[in-house]
Amino acid sequence: MIKNFGIVFTVFAAALLVFGCSEREDNIVRPDSEVRDGLTGVYIFPGGHLAADELAFSMFNSVRKVPSIYLKVYAPPDYEPTGRRYPVLYMMSPFRGSDSYYFNHGLVAIADQMIADGEIQPMIIVCIDGSVGYGGTFYGNTYFGGKYAQAIGSIQNDPISGSIIDYIDGVFNTYDSRADRAIAGFGMGGYGAVRIAAMYPDNFGAVSAISAPLDFDGAAGTGGFVPLFKDVISNLSGTGSDYISLAEYRDMDTAYSNPLRTMMMAAGTAFTPHVLDIDNIISLNPPRALDSTFIEDTLTYLNPEGNVAFHLPFDTAGNPYQPIWDLWLDNNVSSIIENNPGCFDNMAVKLFTTNDDEYGFNVQTINFASWLQGYMNMRGYVRDYSPDNYEGYEGYEATGGRMLYDILPVLLKYHSDNFPNYDEE
Repeated sequence: MIKNFGIVFTVFAAALLVFGCSEREDNIVRPDSEVRDGLTGVYIFPGGHLAADELAFSMFNSVRKVPSIYLKVYAPPDYEPTGRRYPVLYMMSPFRGSDSYYFNHGLVAIADQMIADGEIQPMIIVCIDGSVGYGGTFYGNTYFGGKYAQAIGSIQNDPISGSIIDYIDGVFNTYDSRADRAIAGFGMGGYGAVRIAAMYPDNFGAVSAISAPLDFDGAAGTGGFVPLFKDVISNLSGTGSDYISLAEYRDMDTAYSNPLRTMMMAAGTAFTPHVLDIDNIISLNPPRALDSTFIEDTLTYLNPEGNVAFHLPFDTAGNPYQPIWDLWLDNNVSSIIENNPGCFDNMAVKLFTTNDDEYGFNVQTINFASWLQGYMNMRGYVRDYSPDNYEGYEGYEATGGRMLYDILPVLLKYHSDNFPNYDEE
């Protein structure tokens, strides 16, 4: 099913953590202390996003669409470049949500007011864009899908060529200990937060997730991606049939108007791109990859854009196609946790759910909480991982991102309480 061999590329695909630097005395882009004028509570790099020559995690352009991971950073009202230090909360955006997502859901006003009222400690909040490609990266960790988990969560102790953590610690006044760093997210971003925390437990003291896809295969047949893809098949058939032809499967379009279908494709580019890994790159023109790992199986292979190739884990009836499904399950959070035993032994974990009726990620969160409860009990840690559920109000059901206005204060308070309480320096 998987085969190793070399190939010549027309696009340089695997320059993983490449920072472009220009016109800087110490090769680090430092924030302008005046940027808050008229933008109270918002800390934005010039132009609103980090330009490619300021922070460029170079990826495979035809998959990434853009060469950078974009950030938008909230700094507390009293932030001064030469002032006190702050803990940092990293927030991953959901499917189709950019680095502006949490800003657009009241983050600035909520954080400013809670700091002013003394409800939370002043903190830096780094909002990370995970919306590129088909609308979502799933914060995966393959070369062609993007090494997002590593680019965001690892620490290389180098603000120029290291990770986003390295960069933030290099340009902001931050506490750089594990206890002063947390990660969170909604939907796909919640999956990314839990995944990254599990992979890099030495770098985060707390993690939280809101209605996230944390249990791909579902507990006792409930939730997960299987029923979702059956819905895709039913929709594609046009008659509500439970299967389609192989030709119809391979002609599956990427219409952005169908978020469920594009969400599956986004996950496919993250978890099962046709080229999984590149073990060695040599400098030729064009660059050449040696010992590349390809998925040889072609039954569920898709190449819809002509330059983006990936595999889906379901057959034409929406049933799991095991060779590819197994690779997706390798990216299931429970698998990642089991491969990193002890990762959550000393980490605070908080889960939230809403009445999310678009993808059913709330069900996956509930199922994962049950699994995590049993797993941690088995390890000798008796803790309550039951999610806090937000149902909304009469006439205003808590679906999708609606309840972020209500959940954000609770989430910020949770992470503030888990940061060490330092007096001002």
